[in-house]
Amino acid sequence: MALPEADVDRIREYCAQASPDEFASEAKVECVISGETVTIVEATRLDAERDEDWLRVPNARLAFADGLWTLHCFDADSQQIRYDTWEPDFVQPTTIDAVLVEIESDPTEIFWG
Repeated sequence: MALPEADVDRIREYCAQASPDEFASEAKVECVISGETVTIVEATRLDAERDEDWLRVPNARLAFADGLWTLHCFDADSQQIRYDTWEPDFVQPTTIDAVLVEIESDPTEIFWG
């Protein structure tokens, strides 16, 4: 099943909003699409003055299956872990906007620290 284009557009919009223009040469938030997943990564320029490469650290992975999104976070070793701390009562949201709100609010401080 292909990723819903409207949802992918919404994720791209979220990443663009999380990347202030004034810091574009030093840090940005990107999304990487691979198959049925979208990974939100924080990219930081190692040394902008020397035009060095970007360090990309995954913050969240969104997987789409059977018409639903699931959310994954990453541990200190960048190993994927299913995020199941939805509030209230651990009910997983079904819309991309609800998933993005959870990432942005980051109640467990697992996505943005």
